Amino acid sequence: MFKTTAITLLLLAALVLPAAARDLRPLVTAGPLGEYRLVEDVRGQFWTRSEWQGRPAGSPPARSFGHLADIAGRQAAIWVEYDHDTARRVAVILDRPLALRDFGRCFPGLGGRAAAAGSRLYIIRGYPRDGLAAVIPDPGGDLLATFILDAKYGDTRPNTHSLVKGFTLARLTAAEKRRLPMTDKDAPADIRDGSWRKTDNFLRSGLHFSEPLVARRRTDMIVVHHTKLANMTVASIHDLHLGNGWAGIGYHKVILPDGSVADGRPEYAVGAHAKGVNSHSVGITVVGDFDIGRPSPAQMAALVALTADLAGKYGVSEARVVGHRDVYDDTTCPGRLFPWAEFKQTLHERLTKK
Repeated sequence: MFKTTAITLLLLAALVLPAAARDLRPLVTAGPLGEYRLVEDVRGQFWTRSEWQGRPAGSPPARSFGHLADIAGRQAAIWVEYDHDTARRVAVILDRPLALRDFGRCFPGLGGRAAAAGSRLYIIRGYPRDGLAAVIPDPGGDLLATFILDAKYGDTRPNTHSLVKGFTLARLTAAEKRRLPMTDKDAPADIRDGSWRKTDNFLRSGLHFSEPLVARRRTDMIVVHHTKLANMTVASIHDLHLGNGWAGIGYHKVILPDGSVADGRPEYAVGAHAKGVNSHSVGITVVGDFDIGRPSPAQMAALVALTADLAGKYGVSEARVVGHRDVYDDTTCPGRLFPWAEFKQTLHERLTKK
């Protein structure tokens, strides 16, 4: 007998199965599944392997078989519906959630196909939270992967940092295909429960935002910040801001510890970095906590050069280059030890030389 927790995991996985040709198993796991542990018959009754093998004549036929597998350090319950030894539907439940951005690492077959050109992701409107599905072109008929999302980010739209508890994989039915919007503009803004809307393919690399971004109408200010946390990257800032319920990273530019400049939120878009001035400002953040230390010389040089370039691009005056604390009272940002006077003097010298 295997552990009770394993039985529980298999039974939970069975609950996501509602009642073609090519076998779908290789898209889920490269290795063999091994012996089944549980069986669900067509009446919804569950049998252990020994019970199934000793079942009396005339018992209902099997609907699906439950297996246990180790996938990238996670225990997975995998239920498979067969059609003459060919898997026509697969359901997977993981013992702990997986961030959507890591899906391709754990499930390279399915993740690679879902991230490829031609594959599309859809948000499915629902209560208490929206769902997410991928439609994947396949010679045997389009595939539908429906993700089972964890409630951690339940207040935000599904995005690259959403946590996946499991998924189902099957051929896209005609009824499901009719629900797909033919174009990106087909779905109304006030979509109803159960309706589908195409979204960014979060399984591809890059920054993906949880809601549409709005273009700024004007730019007359540059706001300088520090991250407060050391060793931040664009990806970790994006993750943090998504966790705050925002669309994603709020800064437009990020200056890393080595002085390199990385892009954050698209420069054209309204940011989420300084309450009250987001609609008309560009936000730059310097990685570090400058309440307890100073930026590196490389960061300061990069900040001066970047700020001068942006000021010239948008016609922003020196007086409108400000720290976060200048526009928001309840902060010390960009830090008590940030050399603000030195920065403004060096910036002035650079701008007056142009």
